[in-house]
Parts: sequence; structure tokens; C-alpha cells
Amino acid sequence: MFDGKTRTTANAANGAFDRVELLHAACVKDMIASTCKVMGTAAASTPLSAKPSELVFIAGVGAISAVDYQQMYEAGDAMCSVVKKACAEDWTSGRCQTARKLLLTGGGV
Repeated sequence: MFDGKTRTTANAANGAFDRVELLHAACVKDMIASTCKVMGTAAASTPLSAKPSELVFIAGVGAISAVDYQQMYEAGDAMCSVVKKACAEDWTSGRCQTARKLLLTGGGV
């Protein structure tokens, strides 16, 4: 027997899964299309040595955590999987927020 609370919890879980899957799909699409703002040529030519509380400014995106950005860059080809895992575990984590900022501004990850 299902009650409203159980159904609401199930719907919330499905919604969380859907948004993580959409984020991952957008990341993969941008990586394949070479429009990735993390792995693109500008990022590759700029070595990062991030410290906590430092920010990186990306045109069209704004300020994001330098540490999260560096970790995403260092993940290389596995970046989309790393982002997916981080967002599935905690949608409000720094790494997930950074990925969402990069995706939701009209540019790629």
C-alpha cells in the first residue's frame, strides 16, 4: 500500500535521477562536440594550482571554485562520470554546483 508520502519520495528520487542523467548526457555531448569549457584548448594551456576558496572566472559562466574546476580537469576523459557520481551523491556539492554552472549557462561543461 502506498501513501502520498511514499509516492512523493519516489517521485523526488526519480526527479533527482533524471536531472543527474541529463547533466551527464549534456557533459558527454559537449565532450564529444569539443565544446567542453573544462577540457577545451584554453583550459589545457592554463596550468592550475588551485587553493581552497580561490575562484576561476570563465567568460559567460562567471566565478566558480578553482579547486572543483581543477579536479574536473584532472579527471580527464572520466570527467563526466566523476560529475555524475558527485551530483548523484549530493546535488548541492561544490563539484556538482560547478558542473551545473558550466552546463546551465548555455555553454558546455
